[in-house]
Amino acid sequence: MPRRSIALALCLTALCLTLLAAPPAAPAQDVLQTNKDLVRGFFKAMITNDQQALPRFFAQGYQVVEIGLPDAPAPPLKSHISPDFRVRAGHLHQALTNLSLSISALVAEGGQVVAQVTLTGTHRGEFLGVVATGRRLSLHAMVIFEIENGRITKTTELLDMLGTMRQLGYIKLD
Repeated sequence: MPRRSIALALCLTALCLTLLAAPPAAPAQDVLQTNKDLVRGFFKAMITNDQQALPRFFAQGYQVVEIGLPDAPAPPLKSHISPDFRVRAGHLHQALTNLSLSISALVAEGGQVVAQVTLTGTHRGEFLGVVATGRRLSLHAMVIFEIENGRITKTTELLDMLGTMRQLGYIKLD
């Protein structure tokens, strides 16, 4: 009998040590991947102007922070940086044709996803107060998404406005 007890105790001890030494559970990685997929889905809805899908990505009362832009933008900027992404997507598609978006970096940590993106299109309508130029435009941006319960609660955006205005011919740095 004592041998069985000792063998059982050794097996239980080995099992406990194995469980304690196991790598962290996969669900944390699953959440990070799910958050990255949410951001990819958001960008897809923006680039395809999917007005039905866009609201599904956001939590009630989400916030938008624009770094480097005025808190109360002048009328030409209002629709471009509207906190309503349906308005933004609609305006983008009126101002720029042949839209494409590339994601060059997507990093997730905790409840945040940071995206480095480039939006490319042909300037065919008023954009940022500049009338159509017919020029090809590449708008570079960094966006930090804060995500809770599978919804975006906040975006903090940094757009390369200087580069964009140079491409539009609005600013010359020669």
